[in-house]
Amino acid sequence: MSLKIDFNRIVQSIASLDISPVARETGAGLVDAWISTHGAKDSQNRILAVETGFVLWLDELTVAIGVQDLIDQDSIGIRGNEWKSAKEPRRDAKGRETSWWNETVWIREISTGSQISLYALALNRGTYYDKAGESYSFSVQNPRVRVRAAVKSNPVRFWPKDPSDPDTPELYEFSSAQLEDIAAGYRAKAAQIRCARRSGLVPWQLPGMQCHSFNRECQFFGKYCSKHVHPTVLEDNDKAIAKFDPTDPATQLSLIHIDPEKLADPDVVIISASQYSLASQCLEKYRLINGLFSDKEEQIELQIGTALHAGVAEFYKQVKEQQNVSN
Repeated sequence: MSLKIDFNRIVQSIASLDISPVARETGAGLVDAWISTHGAKDSQNRILAVETGFVLWLDELTVAIGVQDLIDQDSIGIRGNEWKSAKEPRRDAKGRETSWWNETVWIREISTGSQISLYALALNRGTYYDKAGESYSFSVQNPRVRVRAAVKSNPVRFWPKDPSDPDTPELYEFSSAQLEDIAAGYRAKAAQIRCARRSGLVPWQLPGMQCHSFNRECQFFGKYCSKHVHPTVLEDNDKAIAKFDPTDPATQLSLIHIDPEKLADPDVVIISASQYSLASQCLEKYRLINGLFSDKEEQIELQIGTALHAGVAEFYKQVKEQQNVSN
């Protein structure tokens, strides 16, 4: 199939974002490199869904939600895809990359993190929703998730550098036993949140090393926690009763597909991969972000990632459109 990509649509998808001009420009550069390097090969696979929300009930009181960047189909079967942007590693005087951040560290973090494991579980038993509201499931027995990062270097490079290297693979497959562990882990985290919520006690976690992780002070430390100030969360409002961060993309693509009567149950916990990580890092930070609906720190790196996702998503949407026409 000969692709005809409308780059004006890609540019517009980035220009319409409420982010800084620097983030737009940097993100656009990553998107251009992404399409030039991977576009032709990726387009050989059948594109099934782009930026699709999913809902996955883990038990009567726990629902996992999220948004998968891409779901495609290769010669083996259906697979999920997760795209990232990554900081360029620093180098010492001899030009060697720091051991604190490099491709190996990124691979370790992404492969052992909570995100691709939840996405694998969704491919196995979740319900997906397109933007028209139509629902469908993939029911993949042994789901696979492919990962890729665009490194903000000059020129742009990509991780994994060599996907065929067993030490830095791009594709992760999950067995039924692993899927059961993932479901149990998410249910256990939700139970911790539910228990803290039921207790009526604050804070949910005391200050500690997490307040200054990666040499950055948490936005709530100086304002609340270091002063032993623990504001009461919003109890009654129209935002799922202080249960989920409204800035999370899953709010618009997944949360809207859950029965409001179920959300009204005070014991229901809504959890996503980012919410799992947040609650694991600090339950008090989780409580404040969800309860006060406080904005998360808006870092330039996050804005660049948003621009990358918008531009790359628009590219795959156009590929999907043309594949549908040709079939």
